[in-house]
Amino acid sequence: MIAAGFVTSWFVAKNGVNFGVVQMMAALLLLTFILAVLAFWPSRRTVGLNRLQRSRQLMSCACSPMGFEHGRT
Repeated sequence: MIAAGFVTSWFVAKNGVNFGVVQMMAALLLLTFILAVLAFWPSRRTVGLNRLQRSRQLMSCACSPMGFEHGRT
């Protein structure tokens, strides 16, 4: 609520009638943004890890004497 009050004070005067309503809307938007970041961050992390793992596999296969077929079934 502190962050929402700070953001709201940029747009609405603190002694305004609708300050509480706008502050609650800002709080809900901030909470939604934080939850969205937390919810979708693991998918971004796993995509990056999968790319890293795939590149390591390709590099290890390319360096082997048998080429890409070595180590795969």
